[in-house]
Amino acid sequence: MPLRFPITTLLLLLAGCGPPPPKTEPFEQLVQDFVYGSLALSPVTATATGYHEHNGTALDEMLDDFSAAGIEAFGRLPERFALFGG
Repeated sequence: MPLRFPITTLLLLLAGCGPPPPKTEPFEQLVQDFVYGSLALSPVTATATGYHEHNGTALDEMLDDFSAAGIEAFGRLPERFALFGG
């Protein structure tokens, strides 16, 4: 009886030790596109976080775009990635 608890605990721990689930490549690509795409819309933040170039464009040399077009581009970000059923 005294060994029942340690053995049960050991079996439960070993049951959780398996190979990691397979990576879903399309999801990872979507996440990278979203993160880096949103950072590119705010070059100041991108540079501060260490992201200096996006699709061949040097973000270090740019400022955030607060014009109507820049704000509209930022607002279209969720639609671009169909995050809200768009």
